[in-house]
Amino acid sequence: MTGGRVGKSVSTARYAGSGFRLRLQRRRTAVTLAEAVSRTVIVVALFSVTATAIQLVSVADEIAIGRQAQAEVRTQTPELGDAAVQAHVARVGRRLAAHARGARYPYSFSVANYREINAFALPGGPVWVNRGALEAARNEAQLAGILAHEIAHVSQRHAAEQLSNAMVTTLD
Repeated sequence: MTGGRVGKSVSTARYAGSGFRLRLQRRRTAVTLAEAVSRTVIVVALFSVTATAIQLVSVADEIAIGRQAQAEVRTQTPELGDAAVQAHVARVGRRLAAHARGARYPYSFSVANYREINAFALPGGPVWVNRGALEAARNEAQLAGILAHEIAHVSQRHAAEQLSNAMVTTLD
């Protein structure tokens, strides 16, 4: 038996002091005990898979994978030869990384000698920024925005999540 609709209430609210009005509809439904239990089982199953997947790649594994990937990227990617630019990017990156939440990673910052506007982070801490992104950045705040975005990928463990998901899908 499925739950039936018992009623509906409508309220209107202003959004952040602007003229925009948000209309909220709340639907109340009657849920049987069987439905509640089955929904709980599904939610617990989903959270169990997610919790297991997150634990498949440890921070130490991530750092080791990142060191390996960094060595490979260095052999395939031309680095910018300007030591002053490299030092500036590393200095800004270290200041930002000091405030990153989560596990402490050995962050490193490198500049690729490519004109495309791009940046990327490897697992475990290495961050790369293309010369083109530096040229497009009009000030240090924009450079900081690029680096902070990549640091967030590392600190939020996005690579570990992707690796764990890949491992889980190959088990199926």
